Amino acid sequence: MKHNNLRLIFVRHGETVGNSSIRFYGKTDVPLNNEGIEQMTAVYKVLENEIFVSVFTSPLIRTIEGAYIILGNRNLNICKVENFREIDFGRWEGLTLKEIEELDPSMFCEWRKAFWKFDYPQGDRREDFIKRVKNGIDMVLNMVKEGTVLLVLHKGVIRTSIFYLLGKVDNYRGEDFFAELGSIHEIHRINGIWHLTRENYTEHLVPPSKQ
Repeated sequence: MKHNNLRLIFVRHGETVGNSSIRFYGKTDVPLNNEGIEQMTAVYKVLENEIFVSVFTSPLIRTIEGAYIILGNRNLNICKVENFREIDFGRWEGLTLKEIEELDPSMFCEWRKAFWKFDYPQGDRREDFIKRVKNGIDMVLNMVKEGTVLLVLHKGVIRTSIFYLLGKVDNYRGEDFFAELGSIHEIHRINGIWHLTRENYTEHLVPPSKQ
């Protein structure tokens, strides 16, 4: 049976302590900083009239804090999904691009050339990450059949989720899709077909995020 009128609204968490905009924070559990709180408050103003039937985050505090801000006074339980953790960057956790290039110049070049197939040194295998995110999305779709769903997640998780729903995850490249801090993305299922209706929406952010 196909269900209509299912909307998934993805929001990338805001800026964090330590600056997620310039550092590779995957498994590291860092909270929102003041800028990130402001970004999530701006998202709240965009989505304040939405009626959400369910809310999902990863277990990491930056997504949970973001969800609470966006929900405001709405009394909904937040479902924290282990499969929605950001990718583990391994040896690169917490580093900037410049620091990574200096630490691992050859692997940095390999990452630049083959982002979607790259396995992070001492971190997650890309194939494993994709599989667990797909499993997380499948769980959401089994739980919720219609209505509007809020998912406050990480950049890599949002990218993977949307391309999976669009049937393009096997051909995905990182440069094909942007998910800036505080950005909003919306995908609808109509007659069993997914349609991306809002991508990397950031007009609510002043100044706009750089990543």
